[in-house]
Amino acid sequence: MEPISQLDVQAPDHVSVITRDGKITVSVIKDGSSVTLGFPIRSSFDTTPRFPLQQQPAPQVMAVKEIQETPKVLKKKPRVSPPGNCKLTKDSVLKIKWMLSDANVMRAFSSKQQAYEAIASKFNVSCHTISNIHKGLAWISQQKDGFGTFQSTQATILAFKVLLAAEEGRAPDVEGKIMVSMAGREETLMITPEDSDVLRLIDFKAQTSTGSNKVEISAPEDMGLMYQVVGIYHVPWNKVPKLEQRPLLSLDLRYDRTNLKTDDILTAEVTAEYHGDKATDMVILDLGIPPGFKLLPEALEKIKLDKVIEKYTTTGRQITVYVRRMERDKPLTFSYQLKAKFPVKAQTPKSTAYEYYNPDIKVEVQPVQIEVAKQR
Repeated sequence: MEPISQLDVQAPDHVSVITRDGKITVSVIKDGSSVTLGFPIRSSFDTTPRFPLQQQPAPQVMAVKEIQETPKVLKKKPRVSPPGNCKLTKDSVLKIKWMLSDANVMRAFSSKQQAYEAIASKFNVSCHTISNIHKGLAWISQQKDGFGTFQSTQATILAFKVLLAAEEGRAPDVEGKIMVSMAGREETLMITPEDSDVLRLIDFKAQTSTGSNKVEISAPEDMGLMYQVVGIYHVPWNKVPKLEQRPLLSLDLRYDRTNLKTDDILTAEVTAEYHGDKATDMVILDLGIPPGFKLLPEALEKIKLDKVIEKYTTTGRQITVYVRRMERDKPLTFSYQLKAKFPVKAQTPKSTAYEYYNPDIKVEVQPVQIEVAKQR
C-alpha cells in the first residue's frame, strides 16, 4: 500500500500499536493507504509494569477501531403550500374542468364567482386559478384564424393538443338548442351528447350586404361550446393604406413581360429581404402561379441543390419556397420559368412572404395582369 503523509491521518479507518524491541510501532490505515510510525522507548519512561504480566507467546497488539456512526440526518419537513397556493395535478385540473362544464354543478351556486370560490377552496387554489382554467380554452379558441388554424403549424399542433386534452374533463351530457340568425335568416342547431363534438358550418353569404352585418347567437349559458364567426372581404389595391415605416420583410416579384402567346416562356424574378435587427430563421415564400401557366422546375431544382433555398413544393396555383435562414439586409434573389398553356387574360394570384414561426410578420405583393394570346 502507498505511504501517506502524517498530515492526512485524520479520522483513520484502523490504528494498531505494537511494543517490541525497545520501541513503539504505530500503524494507521485510511482509505486503503497506510503509514507506519516508530518511536524508541527512552530511559526516562518507566516501562516496568506495576503488576506482573502473564507471558505471551507473542507481543499483544492493541487495535483501535474507528467507531462507524451514521451521521444524523435532519429529516426535512414536507413543504406545505400556503392556503390557495397548491400545485394542481393533471387529474385535479380535469376534475375542475368537469365541474365547471357541468350545468348541475354551476346551477348549485348563486353566481359564477361563488362557484369559483367553492371549487378553489376544495382544491386549495386561488379563485384566479379557477377562473384561468375556465377562460383559458376560450382564449385559445379566440386566437384561431379564419382558416381554422392558429397561424403557424407548431402553434396549431400545440393548440389542438390542449383542446383535445380539455375534452377529457368535459361533462358528457352536453345538450341543448342553439339559434343563429342574420338578416332575417335563422338556423337552429340541436346539440346532443352523441354529436356535441361535430363541427357545424353555416354560410350567410347570400344574406351579407355592404356595410355592417350583425350575427346573433342564442344558446344556453352553461353549454360551454365554442364558436367562431369568420368574415371574408376584398379591398382593392388602390385603397390599401401604405405602411408608414419599412416592414421587416420585403418581397418583389417581377415578370419579364405581361403579353405572351401560347407555349411562350415567362420568367419570374424574385427578390426577398429581411430588415430586422438580426438574422431570422425559416422564411416562407408563397408565389402564385398565373392561371393557364405551368411551372418549369429546372431553375428551382438548381437553387435547391446549391443550398440557396431549403426546398420547395408546388400546387396547381402556388409555389411554396422554404428559406432556412435570411441574413439582415442581405437580399435573396432567384428566378424561375413558367410556360403558357392556353390563351387567358387574368391577374396573377396572391404572393406573400412571412416568417414560419411568427406569421404576423408578413408582406404581400400586388398582383399583375397577364394576357396570353393564341399562337398563330
